[in-house]
Amino acid sequence: MNSAVAAQKNSLNRKTRAIGILFLIPASLFVLFTILFPAAWNVVISFQEWDGFNPPAWVGWSNYEKVLDDPVARTSLYNSVYLAVASSVVAVVLGILMAMGVYLLGRKEGAVYRLILFMPSMLPLAIIGLLFS
Repeated sequence: MNSAVAAQKNSLNRKTRAIGILFLIPASLFVLFTILFPAAWNVVISFQEWDGFNPPAWVGWSNYEKVLDDPVARTSLYNSVYLAVASSVVAVVLGILMAMGVYLLGRKEGAVYRLILFMPSMLPLAIIGLLFS
């Protein structure tokens, strides 16, 4: 009896896995055609000199050399990386502090602050749900 139940569960797991893979195929194709192919094409174009009208000419690393030799481009790259890192750190630290504050307040007071924190993200969804129901 035990082996029959195990075989049935194994068959169910295989069916569930197959159905899951079938559901993943359209999403994977969407990601492939909207993100991966354009990103790869941008890498190929970055090694070429092309004005958009004439045929592209392969120039190799010279485009990157030009960008890295330009002080304005280097400053811009530095500022972009600094802004990304700083804003990420600030967002994570503030999120942890707010979560810790809500946790330490307890059930009743924490519920009020959870409402205040989550209202801006939940309100538009609730309004859209009411409009289209």
